[in-house]
Amino acid sequence: MILWFLSINFNAFSQVQIENETVPCNLILNKASAKYNVIFNYNYKDLEAVFCLDELPSTFSKFRELIEDYSGLVFESYSNEVWIVKKNYSHQIKFIDINHQPTIGFKLLKYGKTSNRFGNVFIQVEEYPEKLVFTHPNYMDHEVLILDSTPKMVLTEIIQLALSEVILNNLYIKGVFLSSENHIKVKPKFTPLLAGQVQQDAFVSLLNLPQISTSTESIAELNIKGGVNDQNLVLWNGIKLFQNAHFFGLLSAFNDNLIETITVIDNATPSQYGNALSGTVKLDFDSNFANKSSYGVGLNALSSHAFLRQKLDHDYELSFAIQRSFTNLLQTPTFEAYRQKVYQDTEIELSENQSLDSNINRVDVFYYQDAQFQLKKRINKKLSLQLHGIWFENDLDYLERINDLDNKSSSFNNINSALGVNAQYQWDDINDVKFIYNISKHISEGNNNTFTGNLNTFQNNSIDNYYLLLHWTHNKTKYKFTSGFDFDGAIVSNQFNNKVTSAFLNLVQVGNTYAGFNDFSFKDKNWSIYSGLRYVYYQRDDQFQFEPRFNVSYKFNNFYELSLRGEKKSQNLKQIIDLDQNFLGIEKRRWFLSGQNESELQRSNQLETILKFDKNRFGGFASLFIRHMKGLSSDDQRFQNQNQFNSFENGTSQILGSMIHFFYKDKIINTWLSFAYLNEKITTPEQDFLGNNNLNHHITWGNNLRYQKWNFSFSFVYHDGLPFTSVNEINPIITNTASNISNINYNKPNSEKLLDYFRIDTSIQYEHTFKFDQTFKFSLSVINFADRNNVLRRNYRLNRVNANEIQEIETRGLGFTPNFGILYLF
Repeated sequence: MILWFLSINFNAFSQVQIENETVPCNLILNKASAKYNVIFNYNYKDLEAVFCLDELPSTFSKFRELIEDYSGLVFESYSNEVWIVKKNYSHQIKFIDINHQPTIGFKLLKYGKTSNRFGNVFIQVEEYPEKLVFTHPNYMDHEVLILDSTPKMVLTEIIQLALSEVILNNLYIKGVFLSSENHIKVKPKFTPLLAGQVQQDAFVSLLNLPQISTSTESIAELNIKGGVNDQNLVLWNGIKLFQNAHFFGLLSAFNDNLIETITVIDNATPSQYGNALSGTVKLDFDSNFANKSSYGVGLNALSSHAFLRQKLDHDYELSFAIQRSFTNLLQTPTFEAYRQKVYQDTEIELSENQSLDSNINRVDVFYYQDAQFQLKKRINKKLSLQLHGIWFENDLDYLERINDLDNKSSSFNNINSALGVNAQYQWDDINDVKFIYNISKHISEGNNNTFTGNLNTFQNNSIDNYYLLLHWTHNKTKYKFTSGFDFDGAIVSNQFNNKVTSAFLNLVQVGNTYAGFNDFSFKDKNWSIYSGLRYVYYQRDDQFQFEPRFNVSYKFNNFYELSLRGEKKSQNLKQIIDLDQNFLGIEKRRWFLSGQNESELQRSNQLETILKFDKNRFGGFASLFIRHMKGLSSDDQRFQNQNQFNSFENGTSQILGSMIHFFYKDKIINTWLSFAYLNEKITTPEQDFLGNNNLNHHITWGNNLRYQKWNFSFSFVYHDGLPFTSVNEINPIITNTASNISNINYNKPNSEKLLDYFRIDTSIQYEHTFKFDQTFKFSLSVINFADRNNVLRRNYRLNRVNANEIQEIETRGLGFTPNFGILYLF
């Protein structure tokens, strides 16, 4: 976020506030005198140029607090009925962000003042000139020089502040930047529409960065620096979620109109976050209270949605969003393109019995929906509470019918829900305490009953997660110290019932982790140092893990900065590939816990050096890193061919990677170019081979052009074809004579490569703003403009009807996919 330090002439400031339901303070005091049955004594000249909010809260104490925070007036009790009102300051300084929202927490240590809920600091200057230094944990220190000629109420100049943590104000486009810890931050409200989108998508915007990719065109499978998706930690308002997408990975499940900040941490992870080997993705609502209510409704070729941010009071706010697809009623060209990609290698499209196939009529009905909310309440100046919840669902019903006489029905249902409460207590100007408690639940449930598959199975995979956090922060001008404790509990259930073979599974696993953590960070003009330690006990595995993390950065000047960072992490939960036709073949992954004769604990180490640069209109960064992971198993989701390996539990992975990112920016055009090189070597007890997500060369070229009311974007993505394991052509099937069980005879793992991947996306948006801040946006987009036939993955399995036949399964990318979007904000 780019922070603006607002300073304008007092008269102009007053006019703005009058439009925002303010009145001269003497008028509101007269109204308050009648309502609260008190008498006010004040100097009229002191108050004649001061404006107050035109509100009368339910109690007199709340009224005094409101006036003190907004206008800086002080109330002194002369008696129960008589109050003296004074103006004890010479200057009012107001902090607002680029959305004109107040910024809380800017500290002026000399005066012991902190910007309040309205972004205000009130000071009494005795001698001129007066140099004021403001600090904030999220922004750079800022100096303000007040001279005798400086207006008394607010400063008269507008000064743009760079982020404390930021040498790159824009990482590739407005609203996306890199912090001093090299964490990626995205402000969706300020990010232009990117190529292929018709509305903001929290996860799609991340794919323009070199450290983040998806080898399957799925935001449910984000690969962060060579990691796989089940190694990512996804947090929505601090709540751990085990799925982040609709339509089986093609669409984000989060409403970006309510998300204030997306943070991606790919190294030097703060020790507060654990139980995830790869990246951490945080999606957070605005912690500040809105100045006014806002609403919006939208429509695209798949769904409609609406949201509101309702200001109930200065200290009370409700945010809510809802979405519902109409894919079960109307099948648009966009839906058909998505449908073909999702179902191409599933029971719905892939026949295993050719003799029956011509007689079968197939009907599938799919829809998705979601709802999310946040309720914020400021109890007093020090204590605030947040309650938030989310729910989203994907539902598929599938029917097969032969000659309109006999039919079989199948279904797949995926539900995710979560509820959490956050409490923050600002002990004083340098200490605050945070409490978080939340619960989340993930359910994937399916019934597979088809003619061609000769199956009738019920399967269920669910996770119940419970999380508790206590967090203390001590924040001074140049250093910050944090300490805390968390509890993370998971109950994982796997059920399977095959009515044909009478095979049955009912497995429940319980995994609790207990962790403490400490962080220390220090900053001055040139140096930025962070060190953290997480110490965690995995109860199910009966293991202690000590996980240090660090980041050291040195800024040579205003243009160049060099960083060295690293971390050690561990994880006891992962997804496995088992029962290849799990959930109609649409979802082949199931969650499992490690420990107690299951797969072992996964661990990783990472070391990286980064050079950042930003000069004039050019900027970027270059990175070199190495990652080492332990605890890979033969049923790991990165191995798509079931029964490809002899069972193993102690495989390792070593990743060498480098990244280069350049951008150019001006008022009209942004263009950026990202290159990533990744080489992963997997070692098992029997052999070594390349990793499945081994994108040796990955290039993204993105562009955004803004002219008046128009916004145009297009992007080009290229990467090497992924490795795959081929079948031995001479002896394709091996049959065990003793057990009469057949298996595919594979060649050396990942010894072949698919054709290179290439895709062009484009979007265009028209935006018109009406009076009273109402905005209309109309968007058109095309994914895969060239309609290239990209093969994403190739794997094999035995035909369940004829065990002597091998099926080759190719997962192909989206074809030419148009879409439109309409959004009305008011």
